[in-house]
Amino acid sequence: MGKFSAFLLFFLTSAMLMAQQIVPAQIVAEHQQFAKFESNSIFSPASRSGISVPEEVTEYQVLDLNRSALKNLVALADENISLTLPVNDRENLELQLVEQKMEGLIIRESDGNRYVKYNPGRHYQGVIKGKPGSLVAISFFEDDVMGFVSDPRTDGNLVIGKMQDKSENFIVYRDDKLLGKLPMECGTEDSGEAYKAEDLFHSSGDRALSDCVKMYFEVDNNIFTNKGGMTPTLNYITGLYNQVKTLYNNESINTVASEIFVWSTTSPYTGTTSSAMLNQFLAYRSGFNGNIAMLLSYSASGGIAYVNTLCNSNSDYRMGFSSIGSTYATVPTYSWSVEVVTHEYGHLLGSQHTHACVWNGNNTAIDGCYTTEGGCANPGIPSGGGTIMSYCHLTSTGINFTKGFGTQPGNLIRNKVTVATCLSACPGSPTPTCTDGIQNGQETGIDCGGPTCPPCPTGCTTNSGTLTIVLDQYPSETTWNIKNAANAVIYSGGPYTTPGATITVPLCLPNACYTFNIADSYGDGICCAYGNGSYNVVVNGSNVASGGQFTFSQTKSFCINTSSGPTCTDGIKNGQETGIDCGGPTCPPCPPTCNDGIKNGQETGVDCGGPTCPPCAATCSDGIQNGQETGVDCGGPTCPPCAASCTDGIKNGQETGVDCGGPTCPPCAASCTDGIKNGQETGVDCGGPTCPPCAATCSDGIQNGQETGVDCGGPTCPPCAATCTDGIQNGQETGIDCGGPTCPPCPTSGETSLGAYYFETGWDNWIDGGDDAIRYSGPRSFEGSYSISLRDNSGAISSMTSPTYAATQYAALKVEFNFYSYSMETGEDFYMQYSNNNGSTWTTIATWINGTNFNNNTFYYTSKSINKSQYGFTNNSKFRIVCDASTNSDLIYIDAVKVKGLATAAMPGESSENMVALSSIWNDTDNEFKVYPNPATTELTIQLPSDRGSATTVSLYDMMGRKLVSQLVADGDNTVSMDLGRLNSGLYILSVIADGEVIHTEKVSVITED
Repeated sequence: MGKFSAFLLFFLTSAMLMAQQIVPAQIVAEHQQFAKFESNSIFSPASRSGISVPEEVTEYQVLDLNRSALKNLVALADENISLTLPVNDRENLELQLVEQKMEGLIIRESDGNRYVKYNPGRHYQGVIKGKPGSLVAISFFEDDVMGFVSDPRTDGNLVIGKMQDKSENFIVYRDDKLLGKLPMECGTEDSGEAYKAEDLFHSSGDRALSDCVKMYFEVDNNIFTNKGGMTPTLNYITGLYNQVKTLYNNESINTVASEIFVWSTTSPYTGTTSSAMLNQFLAYRSGFNGNIAMLLSYSASGGIAYVNTLCNSNSDYRMGFSSIGSTYATVPTYSWSVEVVTHEYGHLLGSQHTHACVWNGNNTAIDGCYTTEGGCANPGIPSGGGTIMSYCHLTSTGINFTKGFGTQPGNLIRNKVTVATCLSACPGSPTPTCTDGIQNGQETGIDCGGPTCPPCPTGCTTNSGTLTIVLDQYPSETTWNIKNAANAVIYSGGPYTTPGATITVPLCLPNACYTFNIADSYGDGICCAYGNGSYNVVVNGSNVASGGQFTFSQTKSFCINTSSGPTCTDGIKNGQETGIDCGGPTCPPCPPTCNDGIKNGQETGVDCGGPTCPPCAATCSDGIQNGQETGVDCGGPTCPPCAASCTDGIKNGQETGVDCGGPTCPPCAASCTDGIKNGQETGVDCGGPTCPPCAATCSDGIQNGQETGVDCGGPTCPPCAATCTDGIQNGQETGIDCGGPTCPPCPTSGETSLGAYYFETGWDNWIDGGDDAIRYSGPRSFEGSYSISLRDNSGAISSMTSPTYAATQYAALKVEFNFYSYSMETGEDFYMQYSNNNGSTWTTIATWINGTNFNNNTFYYTSKSINKSQYGFTNNSKFRIVCDASTNSDLIYIDAVKVKGLATAAMPGESSENMVALSSIWNDTDNEFKVYPNPATTELTIQLPSDRGSATTVSLYDMMGRKLVSQLVADGDNTVSMDLGRLNSGLYILSVIADGEVIHTEKVSVITED
């Protein structure tokens, strides 16, 4: 057997022999031996009618969510569940799932650097029943579900999530064809340093794989804003981490989310590339709570991280960046975000890309899903899907999560984790020993009992006692211990998982002095903001320590001495003493404290109130306004009503509002429901800018109803005096508001210009809609240098709005302009709207659709006319042009806009629109860019415009920005042929530079021939 074959045999054998209890399939198998999996059915198939999904999503099922069943699933929190998932009209999958906790997670936000309270959802990992090798990760929240299901026998993965449209439906779909639309622009460069064969074995090492890699996440403000607040943001990030954790669990690698930091205010991260975002992350964040850190953002694209820096002393080298995606069109893209984050963390843990020439013990690549890095032979595309460190999402095979990292990268990362010296055990799972001073593992007492420790004594021969803790609603924040006089911990516990649970711990304590210490990691104790928690330590029937209200921690000292009866000098709180050797009928009084169990000093209750103790819980007899009281011991839902006053915050007595109105209180601010004509109302609770309109009368001082003026005109009111702005032909006018001795002359010709706009010096009084509307300078402007560029489909944000026009004197209005579209997909459109009320409401008057009315990369002239009889012209007339594409890369360019008033309306049946492709008028084929064929195989032809300038260079780049081909074009040469024979199948960027400026870029798809 050759050396390399023996290497592979050892490789595969070592991988198969590994057995870790965090692997989902093994956890499910172990739990099936002793636990029942509770059946749950929260989804049912829904109709596809009216549902729009991207054309790349070919296998999917629309789902209805039973929200009541989901709430029950979250509330019951069963550790083991079975979930039925409909995946098409004929097939249901049964998912067998085991809950995994997120213990020790800290959450902070940028606003005040505050810690955040968060009720986490339920996170599960598991398998498809009857599908060996399958892998599932799902998270459940009160109103949301997200996760993936992966089967080694199918391409890609099933993604489960909420549709991103106006419906309330969920969807499960296969992602293998969609991921190629989301190019992974990983900015991490492979070092080219080949791995030795021993690097790719799994080493036993000195450190167990049960040690945790602590992952810190920082969440950019654009994610917080998109999700709509803190709770949906944390639901999304913890659900995302559950899927990342499941992939690492399946590789026997323990991880824990140590901290999530959310930018709830504007963040300092403004980069447009992954490297710029990482550099800003390194500059701002000096140190973090974890072993490795990742900045998550919707900005830039792809990701970047250092390689093999797990325990580097410089924290900068342990940081990375991932540009995650929210949606693609109407479907969620969780699997894409999971792939990016897991991939970039994989770099930090030691792995290069699988197409690097560093693997197999012989400096070759594992797969050929991308151009090999290092010049080795391309091994081809793997069957059945690629692995996490690959670029196989760019190919037809996709990435299958059941393959994980693959044997070699997986063994490499396990080896790096095994020998890492900076890791420690996971929270909540210390390794039990018989000498750690804690009852843990299978011990039946402290360091005794069970199968591995010495037997426990048959009874407590000294002082027996009990510790009782009632937890609040956040049990994961609570820990405690009891220490002896040597400061050694003899009992300890927490954190816990069940809100409101009662914890009882038996104690056996020799005569000595002790301290009981309890801590809350959030700093609000266990009573009383989020539950009525408490603790009590009882020894020999006496309470020696109790409490519940504290901030971050509280310590109580007590001593036990049973050698004689109670005295006032024995150093113990016993007998009838209220403190240690003080209080009661026989000992001197105790000095007042906030934990002596007595109301003394300036306290207003037992150990509460006054200037030095924490506030007392509210009652209706404590002489203080607290809780929900509206006065001292009165008002609110539980106390008797307060006597009416103008300052009690309640509408009572003869008040007409809260503390206002009536004979004794100041007048109330005007509202539309106070039964009074006040403020800007024109009647009682009606009229004005904020109240509903009043019923029309001829004496209410308002133009309403069918009036043509204020209290005049129409069928019921006296005629209005004639004016030149009332929109009616009256008085001596010879037309509507024109002609006669007092009004301007009426138009005598067909058209009157109301405005011509070329945008060369600014917006020309048009209104910028927002981030998706910009003033553009470049070759896509029809005339001059400038035009207006609109993109995406963000409603008003993707629009440009005209000035206001006085239009009552015209029979018709006409708008004409030139436009050019770029990268818009077939079926995407833009439209024009008209408003006769200064933009309060809009009516769509024309829509132009790509593939029907126009095509990309061509200039068009279009015009649209509308008649007054149909749209009711006023002197507050406006037009608006709106882009209705799908992404920021879909653009329409508007130029040379002219608005005209027409004296004559269009006749019935006469066309009101005109559309002309200007290339058919100009026939100027020498001034167009043409790139063909696209997709290409071995050669690409580029036709350049003759007026492009001089010093022209045509270059081809891969999606990581690396230049692969570059050709200098001679002046006067307008056609270039580019050889593609050395390239792999994939997506590339063509760039044309003339006179030192980029004048054209275009995506080019290359498909290599077999």
